[in-house]
Amino acid sequence: MRISLLLMGNECEPCAPDTIDMSLHVRFLSEQQFGDFRKEWNTLLDQSHADSFFLKWEWCHNFWETRQRRHKSTLLACCCYDGDALVGIGPFYGCRTGFSSRREVRFLGDRIASDFLDIFSLPDYEERVCSAIAKEFVAMPHDMMFFSGVAASSSICRSFVDSIKNAHTKPFTVAPRATLPRSFEDYFGSLSRATRYMIRRKQRAVQRDYAVSFEARPIARNHDMLDLLFLLHHKRWNQKAGASSTFHSHYRKHFNTTLIDRLEPEDGFFFIMNANTEPVSILYCFVYKHSVFFYQNGWEPAFERYSVGLLTIKEAVEYSIERGMRKFEFLRGPERYKKHFAREERHLSQLVSYADTLRGRSAQATELIRTHLRKTKNSIVKLKN
Repeated sequence: MRISLLLMGNECEPCAPDTIDMSLHVRFLSEQQFGDFRKEWNTLLDQSHADSFFLKWEWCHNFWETRQRRHKSTLLACCCYDGDALVGIGPFYGCRTGFSSRREVRFLGDRIASDFLDIFSLPDYEERVCSAIAKEFVAMPHDMMFFSGVAASSSICRSFVDSIKNAHTKPFTVAPRATLPRSFEDYFGSLSRATRYMIRRKQRAVQRDYAVSFEARPIARNHDMLDLLFLLHHKRWNQKAGASSTFHSHYRKHFNTTLIDRLEPEDGFFFIMNANTEPVSILYCFVYKHSVFFYQNGWEPAFERYSVGLLTIKEAVEYSIERGMRKFEFLRGPERYKKHFAREERHLSQLVSYADTLRGRSAQATELIRTHLRKTKNSIVKLKN
């Protein structure tokens, strides 16, 4: 995929909109520029309405360095400028997929369960930035744009569909969320009666048999806790017949190992439950803009009857409230345990656009056939029931 790269000076900083309505222009970052763009990237993200940890430079650049760069992908991270002022960023890459080597445009981080991905900009520039970036990508050789894990209310969902021919969104999944009050008592009281009873019963049971304690550890450069997470996560999934986890892989271990070396102590925490001083459950959480992003967990299968995973979540929520967090994001997936703790749901979408090329039309036809087959299968299941 051929793109035009314009060299940029490091002096360009995010700033307020100009009073003169100048047309925006888009510049693509080279790999070297992307590597040096941490301050500018995160400063703009902090100023934007976007609230996802998975848009931070550390996450996106680590994804590029550890995975897509090695898969011969094309970096398409682009910056939108109003004059010399950085006003928007599109965190994209291009890759070839499928038997036909289809040319796709995707979000950086999309293959590692990154939620709420988006274009981000200064608040007054959202529509203009999305429009400018969309025009740039329409003119670029490609067969398909595929953006997954996008919030249904996101800038890209609102603007790209209007700017790109054949673009459409479709439901993907839900991401449960708990809005945190000022006190844990208020939060715990808002849970269902059945959930409160279950948690208290499990607490009494484990405290009767073990000396129980909880602790939080910063994730930055904490390789011992990361090793514990992968160990307990692997044990948890090994006990399930025929089940497998995408998190337990050499690549995921490598990605997270290099990630925590880039992060600061305030960027997240491991939360651990100990029984007789031995760790039996662990959560892996990121923090951004007063929100906690519960990304992964693991526990000792021998302690499953105590529901140590649920007890650890309960204590982690209390820890988060004590530190002034406002949201606890449970991220993608409608798993039943999340409903114990979260009353809200954020809807995630997939945004898809097929170009008028042979491979683009072929991909669209394939998707239509798959959709038809899924509907037919669901209809047969309903008739049998």
